[in-house]
Amino acid sequence: MKEIDNYINSIYKNADDDFEEIEEMKSVMRQHLIETVEELKREGKSESESIKIAIERFGEAPGIKDELSKVIPFTRKHFSVGLFVVLGMIAVSFAFIFCIANYVRDEGTIKGVIMILSAPIYIILRAIKLKEIIKNKESVSLKIEWIRLFFVIYIAYLVGSYIQYIQTFSDASKQMYYSINLIPIIGIPNILKGMALKGLGINIFIRIVLKYFFRYFLLGILAPIAYNGFRKLNNCIFLGITIYIGIFLLNCTFSFFGLSYHREIAINIDFLIVAVLGVVIGYFISSKKLIKS
Repeated sequence: MKEIDNYINSIYKNADDDFEEIEEMKSVMRQHLIETVEELKREGKSESESIKIAIERFGEAPGIKDELSKVIPFTRKHFSVGLFVVLGMIAVSFAFIFCIANYVRDEGTIKGVIMILSAPIYIILRAIKLKEIIKNKESVSLKIEWIRLFFVIYIAYLVGSYIQYIQTFSDASKQMYYSINLIPIIGIPNILKGMALKGLGINIFIRIVLKYFFRYFLLGILAPIAYNGFRKLNNCIFLGITIYIGIFLLNCTFSFFGLSYHREIAINIDFLIVAVLGVVIGYFISSKKLIKS
């Protein structure tokens, strides 16, 4: 009975694996619940109703866990320590990125640093979660775990690709520039004109557009494979828009506080459309592969 197994697993979640009597205690508890269910079924109640009543009679999981904690050691502190370590790593990572960015104004270097630092942070967080999953005897796909790790590194790459060059110390004395385009396509001639004045050809503009497309195109491919929740197109598009807006807000924050070398708040709907288009096309390619598999 799956409901009973889930109930028992929730009670013994985070229980110390070294405590030998745990499996025996779980077995006794399960047997008691099943006997109660069978007794209720003989009284004329349905199986689902019998299970619900049996669990209610036995008690709520948190209360039982509190009682068991007097006998069985639980590893709640392990998660707290792990989380503390991860938060510490994130703080150190941001400090490291700022220091690197202050001396190296190179997109590739900053992007590489963010990608490298994202992997161990994710691995620690995921390891904590996987320990619970394995403890509950749930299946784990190694292939999917590798894809998810790659997906996280890719997201770090995406963020690193679009954040502005940042500096360690704030300098709000620089002039703030604003560029707002909320109407599709209409702003493209002005962009091309501005690039021409700087001696840049249309090929540079095409390269920028293609960068946006292919970077978010990969997001559309990976997200549905890595997480079932993104197998719906609207969820996948929402993820792409969220990341796009998140990067925009991050850049706005850097500019506002004078942490970016070039203080600018730029809103361009065309690039957002290109990004969403990349997600959609990537999603449909990924969906075809998932259907075939």
